Amino acid sequence: MKSKNYSDLDREIIVLSAVWDLVDAMVHYGHFEKGHRLEEATLVFKASECSQVFIIMLADFLSLPRPGTFGLKHRSGVGSLAKTYLGNLVDICATPHLGGKTSPLLSSARAFADWLDGAVTVENVWLPSIEREGRITVQRFNYLRICGTASKHGFTRLGDVVGRIQQVLAENGIAVDEGQGYLVIPDFQEWFRENVFLASSTMIAFFLNEIRWGSSNIFSRNSSVLTSQNSKGIFRPIDTTCRPRSPTR
Repeated sequence: MKSKNYSDLDREIIVLSAVWDLVDAMVHYGHFEKGHRLEEATLVFKASECSQVFIIMLADFLSLPRPGTFGLKHRSGVGSLAKTYLGNLVDICATPHLGGKTSPLLSSARAFADWLDGAVTVENVWLPSIEREGRITVQRFNYLRICGTASKHGFTRLGDVVGRIQQVLAENGIAVDEGQGYLVIPDFQEWFRENVFLASSTMIAFFLNEIRWGSSNIFSRNSSVLTSQNSKGIFRPIDTTCRPRSPTR
C-alpha cells in the first residue's frame, strides 16, 4: 500500500485536532464539579474515577505520536518540549499555515512546558513496601507520566514505569532492584497520584484550558477546516479569566 504524503498544512491540522480532542476529553464538567470561582479557582473532581481517567489521558498528552504517524516530526533536545505535543504546538506557532493569532497558543504551550520541567519536593514520603522514608524530589513531567501510565496498564506492562521509578528513587538516594520497583508502584501512586497530582490538578487544568483557548484563536478564522468540539456538547469549564488558587505545586 502506498504511503500518503502529508503537507505541512495537513500536519498542522492533525496536531491541533489531536491536542484539541485530548484537552476536550480532560477538561470538562463531566470530570469536575461546577460552581468554582473564576479568580483563585479550585477545581474538584466528581469522583476518584474521574481523576484516574484524567491522568491517564494526560499521560497520552505528555507523549509523542509513534514515529512515522502522519509524517509528524519529533523535536531533538531535552525537556517536555521534546517529549510531548507541546513541542509540536511551539513549532506550529513558529511557522503557521492556517493563519490566525498564534501568540496565545505559543505562550500557553511554553508556560506549561516550563511548569512540567520544574520539580516538586515531598517530605517524609513513607514507602512501606520497601520500608524506606525520606524526602523525594521529582520532575513534574516524570511523576505525571509514571502515574498516568501505571493507572492505565496492568503490572505486566509496567517495565518502563519500574525503570523510571528506580531512577527517581536513585536520584533521591534510595536504591531498589527491579522486584522492589514493582512492589513500590502502589506506594508511589498513593503519594503522587492521590496527593501531589490532586493538589496540582487545578493548575494542570488551567494550563490545558489556556492551550485550548490559544488553539481557538487559530480555529476561529478557519471554521470550515475544523469544526469546534462544542458541536458535540463539550463544556468550557474554565473562563479565560480563571486563575488557579495554588500555582506553586
